[in-house]
Amino acid sequence: AYSLGVHAQQPAEALPYAERAAVLGSNSPAVLDTLGWIRHLAGNSRGGLEPLRRAVAGDESLCEAWQHLADVERAVGNTAAAG
Repeated sequence: AYSLGVHAQQPAEALPYAERAAVLGSNSPAVLDTLGWIRHLAGNSRGGLEPLRRAVAGDESLCEAWQHLADVERAVGNTAAAG
């Protein structure tokens, strides 16, 4: 999903794969990061917040998830939360 959504720049096509991966690995921070970021790239930034917040809560060392979360927080107007 990440490769299709980010590298191939086809987030709408990647979204079903990211959603399915989240169902199968619902507690995986990496999967949650992918889901949140793909939702954002597909135009649903608000929908990306919850999985991204869960991703960083599940693994505070996941630097890319923190960056994605900050970008999405900014995108929805939460500049204070974006840091």
